[in-house]
Amino acid sequence: MVAVCSICFFVILPLNLVGTILGRNLSGQPNFPCRVNAVPRPIPEKKCEGQSFFSRFKIWVNILDPTFLLSSDATIKRAHGLLRGGQKLDEWDKEAVTLSLSSVHADSGDVLPLMLRPAAFLSTSAPLVITSFLPHTNVKYALLWQFFLQSYQTRFTLANRNSSSEKNRARQPTWAKERATA
Repeated sequence: MVAVCSICFFVILPLNLVGTILGRNLSGQPNFPCRVNAVPRPIPEKKCEGQSFFSRFKIWVNILDPTFLLSSDATIKRAHGLLRGGQKLDEWDKEAVTLSLSSVHADSGDVLPLMLRPAAFLSTSAPLVITSFLPHTNVKYALLWQFFLQSYQTRFTLANRNSSSEKNRARQPTWAKERATA
């Protein structure tokens, strides 16, 4: 331990100091990797909702609320329709935002099936994970529970995927599609 500390204090630290002094004094004019623009930029206002870690965490906790699983498709469609109107939000509308985020696909605007909503993920996958960890008498049963778990997770991922890239691919010219597949 003493040897490591003495190497740090008597070899590494002096070499860093000498290198810093020589590097600053011998090079002359500093050559920074980017230029600083003299034009002043506006300082942004206060961060909007969802920009800090805690506000994002709060949004996710609200989205994963299992009581949203009890909402009917008509209520979900009505809540999503209110958000598309662009009117000012009141207290119920804030709940409508959370209901829409937790139950409507972001790209297509379709209502997600009940078992494929984010609020249902934990309550559906947790029993599958627990049963796959249990000791099994036969390999077939272990593989069966793993198959159920992986199938559900794959279906959940496909239902909630970002499909905007597929829409953009459909709008591409044929030469771009050929280049993407090659």
